[in-house]
Amino acid sequence: FQASGDILSAENQSIMSPPMRFYRQKIDFAAGLLSFVSLLSLNAIALSGQDEGISDEKISKEHIDFFESKIRPVLVKNCYGCHSAKTGKARGGLMLDTKDGIRAGGDSGEGVLPGDVGEGTILSAINYEDWEMPPGRPLANHEIDDIRAWIAMGAPDPRATKIGKINSTITDRDIEAAKNDFWAYQSPKMPDVPVASDAKWPRNSIDRFVLEKLTENELTPTVDTDAETFLRRICVDLVGLPPSLEQLKWFSEAWKKDKDRAIQYVTQSLLDSDRFGERWGRHWLDVARYAESSGKELNSTFENAWRYRDYVIDAFNNDKPYDEFIREQIAGDLIPVKTDEEWSEHLIATGFLALGPKTLSEQNPRQFTADLIDEQIDTTTRVVLGMSVACARCHDHKFDPIPQTDYYAMAGIFQSTKTYFGTASLGRNRRPTSLIELPVADPDPKAKAISRSEIAKMKKERDELEQEYITAQRNRRLAARGQLFIDGKKVSANDPRISFQKIGRTSAQIAQLDSKMKSVDNNGKPASYCMGVQTADSPVNSRLLIRGELSKPAQEIPRGLVQVLSHKEQKIGRRSSGRLELANWMTEKANPLTARVMVNRIWQHLFGEGIVSTPENFGATGQFPTHPELLDYLAVKFMESDWSIKSIITEIVQSRAYRMSSGFDKNKFEIDPDNRFLWRANQ
Repeated sequence: FQASGDILSAENQSIMSPPMRFYRQKIDFAAGLLSFVSLLSLNAIALSGQDEGISDEKISKEHIDFFESKIRPVLVKNCYGCHSAKTGKARGGLMLDTKDGIRAGGDSGEGVLPGDVGEGTILSAINYEDWEMPPGRPLANHEIDDIRAWIAMGAPDPRATKIGKINSTITDRDIEAAKNDFWAYQSPKMPDVPVASDAKWPRNSIDRFVLEKLTENELTPTVDTDAETFLRRICVDLVGLPPSLEQLKWFSEAWKKDKDRAIQYVTQSLLDSDRFGERWGRHWLDVARYAESSGKELNSTFENAWRYRDYVIDAFNNDKPYDEFIREQIAGDLIPVKTDEEWSEHLIATGFLALGPKTLSEQNPRQFTADLIDEQIDTTTRVVLGMSVACARCHDHKFDPIPQTDYYAMAGIFQSTKTYFGTASLGRNRRPTSLIELPVADPDPKAKAISRSEIAKMKKERDELEQEYITAQRNRRLAARGQLFIDGKKVSANDPRISFQKIGRTSAQIAQLDSKMKSVDNNGKPASYCMGVQTADSPVNSRLLIRGELSKPAQEIPRGLVQVLSHKEQKIGRRSSGRLELANWMTEKANPLTARVMVNRIWQHLFGEGIVSTPENFGATGQFPTHPELLDYLAVKFMESDWSIKSIITEIVQSRAYRMSSGFDKNKFEIDPDNRFLWRANQ
């Protein structure tokens, strides 16, 4: 298990009721006999059904008549009030007003398994086994028998969801034209470095690009700042802490002797400090929407988020190549590794996709999944590519040539991915998940070991609670049918001794014990888990949704990437989720945006504003770069330096532009009031 990195089952931290398979198999004899008679009378119909259900084309008139006369009226009368699109309710994540909904089921599993009357949550609920539906009053025996007979014949359902088709308003010609005409969709190329009009001022190529733009606009750079101001500036920028009095004194003396040499020494010292990773890791955590809880209506704790935080800090301190940094966060679980330690680091890196706000109280599981995927697409494209592809969830992008099909091509990639964030499965949290167990021993420092005797005690307590739970469930079923007697008196289902609230408390106690026992290994030592993602068992394509609505599916869209940013055909294998291909495509040197977006972020944190002042919008509605040649120069240098963030920071802070004073000049201010061309430092 440790070596293979298998995923913990979803039940590990779930509040779902204990298995009731034993009681499901013990069908009441009388009900079984009635069902048998019903099946005999409908033998011809049942024979035409298949285990996997009857296709829409094969539904006979007898099937339709049986469903319309026996099944739909029962659903409308007893179920639609809490489980239908018309009422806007999907309690337990269950929707019963469509064929797809009744088969998919809800939080607790598949609703109906055509041809199998021994499985499915619908039968369990109407038999008052694991659930009690409709609440308070069970269905009549003949209604239950009809539903059993309907499932046995293959659950024929004429309520087929109509599949539409949407034709994009964005054509292939539009996409090709954008690739040729718009700067952000063209791969960066190394520009010619300008010849400086003042040969004494520049310290490196950055200064030559800045000086050229100033000269074009009849501006000149202001004077250098003083030593103390510069040291405070670079210390706060690189490590987030001001210099000490001793450091200020030393630097002032070194500045007098040789400014360039003093700056080089301080730059290297700050980049070597552990505080550098904490400062610059925080910049990344901000855009990666790092938080230690889910936010939204139900703010549940992400107890293992700290692992991703530490991964980011270490990556910046170790100057991990940025292309590796991105690939690990998007598809770390799919990248070949040589050691368990490396694999563990990659698994933790995928926490990037597991973080973020989540509506854990969402009743509809399909809506939750759609929103989760949308958030993953939005974050990934904005942070890495500086583009908001999520704008195309409901319609073609209104300003950039990103058709709605591109959104759902990416959605298929994330739909083929399982996300594990591990929130506690208590209270109103309807969407808990398990976590990924790491292949190395690296427990939470706050975790405590549990003795074997204590584990044995918890197991015994859990077994007793489970037996109590099973007994209470059985008594509730009997009470609902008027068959439960205690001390010779008939007991109703509302009796506090067998109340639903009491059963719920017992179930919660079982879940708490399960969670506590699974926090340690067999020897009682704390286990090591992380948030992250894994590839689903079977990759799938997503259906385009008309106006983004789940109830209005259109054509299936093959998994793919954003066309306008792709300068060669990008293929995703039939058995691949596409996540590794996405990560590789994002970090290839031909990608027009990845390097540009990151060097722009670095510039933003050192100068106060990016060369592109809209760092997450490089599209048509974003701002045009003030120094486009400089942006491309930095992007190409970034890639040529093995995607080293520290090398780009070093070149920027050692430029003359970085050491300018922020002093005011009225004449220059009138020409460039926003300081777009960098005639002074921004305060």
